[in-house]
Amino acid sequence: MFVDPALLTPEVYNLYNNQYYENNSYDPEEDKKGYPSYSDSEQTLKDSFSNKLLVVKKYSRCGALLDAGAAYGYFLSLAKADYQCT
Repeated sequence: MFVDPALLTPEVYNLYNNQYYENNSYDPEEDKKGYPSYSDSEQTLKDSFSNKLLVVKKYSRCGALLDAGAAYGYFLSLAKADYQCT
């Protein structure tokens, strides 16, 4: 996957900083992006990712797996039991 023009590392970190994943504040005037709290949703996300892994396993039961945009790595933490994860 490529983006043109490519973002510089500081630009990526600026977009996906802690506030992107943990933005619990509520301000109707604010243009919010991201998640209310990714870490508070950990179990819900893992349940959803477990279901998605069942779909992946229908097509490939082992091998290498790449998660583009892995956030906190919850999907990969579940997948590493059966896949080489990067």
